[in-house]
Amino acid sequence: MKIRAVLFSIFVLSLILSSCDYEVETNANAPKYDYIGSYYDDLAMVRLNGKYGFVDIYGEVAVPIIYDTADSFENGLGKVGFYNEDSYSNYKYGFVNKKGEVVVPIIYNYVRCYTNDEIKLIFVSLNGKYGYLDTNGLEVVPTIYENISSFYNKRAVVKLNGKYGIIGIAGNVIIPTIYDYISTFVDSNLVGVGVSNKYGLIDMDNQVVIPIIYDDIWLSPHDLITVVQNGKYGLVNRSHQIVVPIIYDNMTLYDSLIRVKQNYKWGYLDLNGNVILPIIYDGIEPFSYELSRVKLKGKYGYIDKNGQIVIPIIYNEAQYFNDDELCLVRLIDKWGFIDTSGNEIVPVTYDFADNFSGGLARVRLNDKWGFVDKNSVVIIPISYDYANNFSYGRALVNLGNDSFYIDKDGNKI
Repeated sequence: MKIRAVLFSIFVLSLILSSCDYEVETNANAPKYDYIGSYYDDLAMVRLNGKYGFVDIYGEVAVPIIYDTADSFENGLGKVGFYNEDSYSNYKYGFVNKKGEVVVPIIYNYVRCYTNDEIKLIFVSLNGKYGYLDTNGLEVVPTIYENISSFYNKRAVVKLNGKYGIIGIAGNVIIPTIYDYISTFVDSNLVGVGVSNKYGLIDMDNQVVIPIIYDDIWLSPHDLITVVQNGKYGLVNRSHQIVVPIIYDNMTLYDSLIRVKQNYKWGYLDLNGNVILPIIYDGIEPFSYELSRVKLKGKYGYIDKNGQIVIPIIYNEAQYFNDDELCLVRLIDKWGFIDTSGNEIVPVTYDFADNFSGGLARVRLNDKWGFVDKNSVVIIPISYDYANNFSYGRALVNLGNDSFYIDKDGNKI
């Protein structure tokens, strides 16, 4: 991920909860509630006279109906809150357990459970600062940070006094908050950092792996690192050895090849920086079906990964190969289809042709329209004044003053 685009937003967690509905065995003396929610963790939120609480599956009050706001239980805790005009967000929030006991004090501007297989924490916000508590309400990460991310490999990015660093799940400082920018984690041991608009990589011991000297940097496949310096692209390895010189105007890795641009021309290198496809093309596309579409002097063709021209660079238009490994092409003013070897499967003789739809391609010849199959057999005569593509087994056609649908056998529907 490119570092300069990554500044951590205020942490917001979304959890997908599953609910279980029960048939409530109500107490005969139970009050009639203004609202009863669905059951989560065997408790349902209720509202009575503008106040909220929770009842169990028998209708007995489990959490007193005294709160100005509440949210469903999850992981044994229910979010509750009191209205406060002087509060930072008009409400103060906390958590209660299933016995109605306050576990997290009702003092926070925002609270949210954050749990996965390894972590069970409560994210809290107080007066614009962020931290984490454990599920007993004890402070784990002090509520002092201006920004804090979710945990990845038991580490989180934090912002303090305008600088970024990394903490551990126990709140311990792993990387001091000294950087102007910090990226999402490159992998389990590397992170991108920035100082004064220059970027590099450090490890979890705060040791510099890639010097903080580049205009941009990101991890690429094959354990290579793309770097940008003075508008030029190159590749280095994790030992900061140059693999591909930083001389190219653009660069993208695809499998075991590197597409590069230099002086407005495109080509391919191998992972050692050797030129595989000459940097002479006006345009070059990623490989598909072992072929790459190239453009040279306004014409299109296809080359293989050895740089050999498989399909001559003679076509005025050449689209991508479809699932049947056929490609729609135009040569001067005629259209047809070729296969991955360049053989004409549907002769390039039509005034117009369209991609296959429902196994048939519409074609135009001498101002009349019809349909051919993938073997170039004319299935529906080229006799209509106009024809639309097939959709759901039928195509709308025009013949004289009539418009009607036909099926794939050409029968009028």
